[in-house]
Amino acid sequence: MAEGDINTVLLRAFLPVVGEGSFARASLKLGVTQPTVSARIKTLERRLGAPVFRRGGASAVRLTAVGRELLPDAEAMVALHDRIVSGHRARRFW
Repeated sequence: MAEGDINTVLLRAFLPVVGEGSFARASLKLGVTQPTVSARIKTLERRLGAPVFRRGGASAVRLTAVGRELLPDAEAMVALHDRIVSGHRARRFW
C-alpha cells in the first residue's frame, strides 16, 4: 500500500461517486466542487496504489476491481466513524 492514511474525508468522496455514478453529481451531493471530489479520489487512489474508478468519456464512472473490493469496507468505516462520533457527542452531556 502507498504511504498515507485513508481517512473518512477520502471515503466520503468515494461513496457518493459510486452512488451517483458521476463526479459532478457527487460534488453537488457533497456541496463541494467537482475538482475537489476529483482531487480526493486521486489522493485515495494514490494511497491505495491503484485506481478505484474507470473513467470513460461521457458515460458514468465504473468501479474497478479494487473499487469493488473497497466499497464494503468504505461503507463500514464511515458508518463506524459516525457511530463513534455520535456516541461520544451524546456522552458529553451526561
